[in-house]
Amino acid sequence: MRSKSLKLFDMDHTIEQSANAEYPLLIFVLLQAVFMFTAVFILSSSTQWPQSLSSPSAELMQLIRDHPGEVRLGYLCYLISTVFFIPIAMLLHSVLDIAKNPTLRIATFLGLAGVIFKILGILRWLTIQPFLAGLNSDATHMESVTLLFKVTNMYLGTVGEVLGVMLCMGTWTVLVGTQLRSRYQGMKYLAFLSTLLGTVTALGSVRLLGISLPGWFLTVTGAGFQVWIIIISIQIYRHRKAINL
Repeated sequence: MRSKSLKLFDMDHTIEQSANAEYPLLIFVLLQAVFMFTAVFILSSSTQWPQSLSSPSAELMQLIRDHPGEVRLGYLCYLISTVFFIPIAMLLHSVLDIAKNPTLRIATFLGLAGVIFKILGILRWLTIQPFLAGLNSDATHMESVTLLFKVTNMYLGTVGEVLGVMLCMGTWTVLVGTQLRSRYQGMKYLAFLSTLLGTVTALGSVRLLGISLPGWFLTVTGAGFQVWIIIISIQIYRHRKAINL
């Protein structure tokens, strides 16, 4: 008898039966892009995000105190954009999995795990970090608060950015590329782009070994990922329309 935990990831009874998943996939991708670009606009214009993430903790805390509304709204949009990747990953699985491919099941599991890790990372900017930044402490206690801010930022940043974005979602991108190559003959260039982008993103997980990355790494790979997911969703939808003509 199969365990309940295995049933949670049994795609046969959840998404493989869905028909015409290409259109909702495109809609969810476009919605997440709107929320993502809104988040980038709000946070970059108010806090010089994401470059400010590498600033000293005291400066980050001051940015949060100076722009509490923008930080809250920006990260809320970022959170919503990330949550949209749950249906995106499942719909993409439905579109690509025409032969119950175990590789794609692994990819979807990693994609969903990456979303969960990323959500945990984002939530720190909506909960504990603003709380710590808003504490009114004297000079002695302020050092302890700043240290706690730094520790939670490093820990949850590693969970969200390194485990979630770089390792899990980077690997998901590579594996999705292999399925694009076998599923669509005319998308070999997108499959190559998936492999390249996913590999570069996943290599960022060397941060777990204490190796620092340039400040532009997340910006460039994040922008590339947004362009990639929009292009493949449009191409998959166009392919479906061509079949139905």
